[in-house]
Amino acid sequence: MKSSTSGFALIFVLCLLPVVMAGFVFLFATWNFVSKDLEIKYLCRTLGLQGQQKVRPLLISLLALNNKARRLRAAHFKATQELAIALSTQNPVAIAAAQARLLRIYEQRQVLDQRQKQIIQHSDQILSLSHHQTKRELEKIGPKILTPFVQTHWSLLPQPAPRLAVVPLELGPAPTY
Repeated sequence: MKSSTSGFALIFVLCLLPVVMAGFVFLFATWNFVSKDLEIKYLCRTLGLQGQQKVRPLLISLLALNNKARRLRAAHFKATQELAIALSTQNPVAIAAAQARLLRIYEQRQVLDQRQKQIIQHSDQILSLSHHQTKRELEKIGPKILTPFVQTHWSLLPQPAPRLAVVPLELGPAPTY
């Protein structure tokens, strides 16, 4: 009797062996796929962070210009009020002085506006370059994703390059961001 139970156990193990092997193959393929997926996500996050770190000083300098923009906006408002008072008094000297001050403030705002736009444009170029670099790196590792057990076909979806996430808080030249 002993020989019949050991034979039954042997047959049972031989029947389960393909199922166990299939389970190990499935786990290996799944692990390989997940590890490649994590590698892609890590690469995207790392290169995206590098691009953001390159833009950081520019963003700080743009935000540092906000105080000057506020001062110029307040000075423009004050100069506009002074011009209105000068026009109501009909004093030609006061009108000329108020117009000259208003023009000087307007020119300063235009210069500041150009500087702000230059910083934003430069930041957008850096982010776009970083986006394209990330895309190239992903295209390099794309063929490495194929595994012997899982054949995947993937492609990068066309996406616009990121832009600096700032919005002007008011209309007109030299706004605050």
